[in-house]
Amino acid sequence: MTVRSIKLPDDFPIITEIIPKAFVYPENPEWNTAAEVTSFRETMQNLQRFWLPLSLLLRISPRLADIFRGYIWEEEGQPVGLIVYQRQGSTDTWYISTVAVLPSFRRRGIAHHLVTTALDAIRQAGGEMTLLKVITGNQPAYTLYEQMGFRHFTSDLVLCYDQAAPPPEIPLPDGYTLEAGDLFNWSLSYDLMQRITPAEVQRYVPVRAEQFQYPKAIRLFTPLVERISGTKQHKFVVRSSAGEVVAITDYSVRRRSGGMNQLDPNLDPCHASLAPSLIQHSLREMQHLAPNRETQVVVPQWQQSLLEAVYAAGGVAQKEYQWMAMNLHRNPLTQPQ
Repeated sequence: MTVRSIKLPDDFPIITEIIPKAFVYPENPEWNTAAEVTSFRETMQNLQRFWLPLSLLLRISPRLADIFRGYIWEEEGQPVGLIVYQRQGSTDTWYISTVAVLPSFRRRGIAHHLVTTALDAIRQAGGEMTLLKVITGNQPAYTLYEQMGFRHFTSDLVLCYDQAAPPPEIPLPDGYTLEAGDLFNWSLSYDLMQRITPAEVQRYVPVRAEQFQYPKAIRLFTPLVERISGTKQHKFVVRSSAGEVVAITDYSVRRRSGGMNQLDPNLDPCHASLAPSLIQHSLREMQHLAPNRETQVVVPQWQQSLLEAVYAAGGVAQKEYQWMAMNLHRNPLTQPQ
């Protein structure tokens, strides 16, 4: 048995091979779609292809230095598991994005060891809080993380919109205006999320400006990043009659065959009547830019009006993610439930 740090770009093929094999759920095939696998494989291949300019970006922007950390577990020289984690902006919060172990090597403590190794490294880097998410119904993973000290604090619902025709346009209610958003105007998203994120969520993940601020170098490399991901990023903003931002929708559309579109809407619950217009307009725009493509919509469970609007438009629930957190400087057994 060997645990070693991930080395890029050499380990991209290993990551590309292990993750799709590890995240296979025969009893719940809807948890992973062919479009998701296609998008993942293509992204990994292009990361390897464009690693030279990307590595330059990581060097000139210290805030991006911790964007791709991780470890690989090997048995007799064969990679059988891995963990990937990254810092959220320049905050002291870290996110474990992937814990993957090949099915034939499970129940041997590999995942536990990988998570423990990552947590030790995060502590040494000054991390205060670590986040991860697990699919509702994946009880072995949930139980493992709970036993290690992670606590569930909120959930996201992932819905799939896969209609051949775009939904009908629903006009905005009187007094609201819609405008194209600047991808790099981070303050609008920060102000909105600080205002609307529930206190019980901010207890674990306070909304901080550092989460939203983009390093200046990102602006220069955005075309390259979009080429790697095969997507084009868009944003639009809705304002009230008083000029206050009450909704922001970020979405990415595929520019190549295969893969899927992604929609991430956020709405001030005090303006819930906007939800149908917001969702219908977003889906129509995405269908126009990338027609005949599956769209994945991610909505926090506390955004009830948005969930209802996606269902009304024809969206279907695909899976639910439970967000879990661990305070690294508190006894795991005494963390708040």
